[in-house]
Parts: sequence; structure tokens; C-alpha cells
Amino acid sequence: MTPQRNVEKRLKQVRDELARTREALRIIDEQIAYQRDVAHDAATRAAVSATPLADRQRREAAQDLRRLERQHDETAARVAELLEEQDELLERLLPGPGRARA
Repeated sequence: MTPQRNVEKRLKQVRDELARTREALRIIDEQIAYQRDVAHDAATRAAVSATPLADRQRREAAQDLRRLERQHDETAARVAELLEEQDELLERLLPGPGRARA
């Protein structure tokens, strides 16, 4: 396989993974929005009822929200990595002035 063919193949793989990762990020964003509401409701119930059970539910909801936010950050970082790799591959595939083809 020629170097150009390898670059084209990897570019397709990166584009496919980028699409899947962006979709995962969209889903995580929806989950975060829902979990924020859950955490807010749990915090309100804990403040009003002041029971150990309500406080535990508040802590669990807050932990779930933090976990989703970490997952969001990791997924967003992966999207950035894939975009950077895609740019590098495109530069190798489409040479600019004074550059030879890979």
C-alpha cells in the first residue's frame, strides 16, 4: 500500500471515530442536563427534609453529575485530538505551496 493510500485509510478511520465521538458527546450533554436537574432536586429535598436518606441521595446525585462532567471532559478532549490528527492527515494528503505529496 502506498503512503498516500495509508493516509487516506487513516483519514477515513479518524472521520468515522470523530463522528462516533461527537455523537457520544451529544448524548453525554443530554445526560448532564438531566443529572443537573436530579442533583438540584436532591439538594432541595435534603435541605427541606434534613434526613440522612435525603442527604445521601444528594451526595449520590452530585457524584453522578461529577462523573458525567469528567466523562464529558475526556470525550471533548478526544474530539480535539481527532480534529488535530485529521488536520495533520489532510496536510499530508493535500500539500501546500512548496510541499511534496506523501
